[in-house]
Amino acid sequence: MPVFQRIQGGVLIVTVDGDFTVDEVVRVGGTGLSSPDAINPAFVILDLSGSAGVDASSERLRSIATFFAGPQTPVAKLAVMALAEVAAVVVEHARDSGLEAGAFTSKAAAMDWLLSA
Repeated sequence: MPVFQRIQGGVLIVTVDGDFTVDEVVRVGGTGLSSPDAINPAFVILDLSGSAGVDASSERLRSIATFFAGPQTPVAKLAVMALAEVAAVVVEHARDSGLEAGAFTSKAAAMDWLLSA
């Protein structure tokens, strides 16, 4: 399975490696969001930097953003790590849905932003 999650410092990190489905991201992300170790509402890093077959026109990106920004999902901030054009699609759709979101090229920068006041 190419989608993994872990909690680091209370932040949920969802990492996608290779090919993936939206259902995999939703299942793994949902498991992480329900973890007692995650901040609630959650701070999430979505790392798509290792994903394959995703381009900025992908409907999968909009579906993933919809999941993390949805009212059923307790997410406060979403940091996206991916190629610039891919991250821009996820971030724009998340923001349009009312979620604070940003694009980053490093995990350290994403963590700093997520944990800043």
